[in-house]
Amino acid sequence: KITTKETTFSPKCFVHDEPKSTVLLAGCDHEVAVTTAEVWSRGKGFSVPNTPVSSCVRVASVYYEEKSAIVLCGGDDVSITSCYINKIGTGTWDLFPHLSEHRERFAMASIGKYIAVIGGFKASAEVEVFRDGKW
Repeated sequence: KITTKETTFSPKCFVHDEPKSTVLLAGCDHEVAVTTAEVWSRGKGFSVPNTPVSSCVRVASVYYEEKSAIVLCGGDDVSITSCYINKIGTGTWDLFPHLSEHRERFAMASIGKYIAVIGGFKASAEVEVFRDGKW
């Protein structure tokens, strides 16, 4: 004799109700460089100053948890890739060490005290990592 039991499982979805924000930095509107920074925030709001990069070349940026800041790299320069840092709440962009190699159309990611720059054109290294104050 075979006995079967039917069980119904209802998965539960948990959403952490922590403050989150999206920040749009730089860009291009019909070949006109846009430096306006826009912030959409859920929770405690904040502002970010307009970007120091006025370019239609794609820039990349990350939230750098180690410094509670946004790091932005890119621009029109053909020999170096400049980087800037905005510590949240300061209202200013400061210089940040530029990338070791010039590159265009790259991606950035940040984990703790590290920032990685991945890919891009015009660079011989696939990845650069920012650690201990330098790339």
